Amino acid sequence: MRDFKTISIDVENTRDAVLSAKLEMPADEKPHGFAIFSNCFTCEKEFFAPKRVARALAAKGIATARFDFTGLGKSTGRFSDTNFTTNVEDIQTIAAKIKADYGADIDLLIGHSFGGAASIGAAVSFPTLKAVATIGSPKDPRHVMRHFEEHAQIFERDGMVEITVAGRTYILKKQFAEDVKAHDIETETRNLKAALFVFHDPQDEMVAWQNALDLFDRGPDEKFLITLEDAGHMLSKLVDAEYVANVLSSYVKNGKKPQGDNIRAA
Repeated sequence: MRDFKTISIDVENTRDAVLSAKLEMPADEKPHGFAIFSNCFTCEKEFFAPKRVARALAAKGIATARFDFTGLGKSTGRFSDTNFTTNVEDIQTIAAKIKADYGADIDLLIGHSFGGAASIGAAVSFPTLKAVATIGSPKDPRHVMRHFEEHAQIFERDGMVEITVAGRTYILKKQFAEDVKAHDIETETRNLKAALFVFHDPQDEMVAWQNALDLFDRGPDEKFLITLEDAGHMLSKLVDAEYVANVLSSYVKNGKKPQGDNIRAA
């Protein structure tokens, strides 16, 4: 018998796109808290990291929403019209839906890679937030601009470019680059009112370890740098997803701070 149950949610955002989400709920108990998982750049809610972390959290009593950003997965809208700001707004839309349906505020924001930066950017909207967790995340959303490097001239000439990520082609417009440069995630990280959990594989080939060190250094008074040896950028092993969920659920439910040789705390 499963120790979680999955509830499908469709909710319209402020730009008339319908976001497709799954809310993983504890099977036999009232949730001890609510969380939102935000995906990596161009990733979808059915990938390993969001599905496994969300379900593991639900099994530990933390109801967790995973969703497709506008224009990705089963969400409607055009990906080419999205940017960092719209990602933050999508997180806010999911939170508003949870508030409307369950009367609950968000206790935990989790973000994988680019979604980690978006979670930090959204944190100011949640005054009762207990924690923000990043997994393999860059210290700045402008990190994603590396995808443009070989097409820089085309991008400047045409105002848009096609990029290929994990075998799929996406169109990005110049507004994306302009928007991502306008966000000061360094300051927002320093101003966090919630605890910060930075999960990262030191050998991550997509987002270098230095990003984790910088995020941790900028973090609030209560912060934790947690090494995920051999986890890889995509967090594809179940044991790593369950470890992340165990650490975060213990903190949200009981305020228990993680301990171990792989953990650095402020």
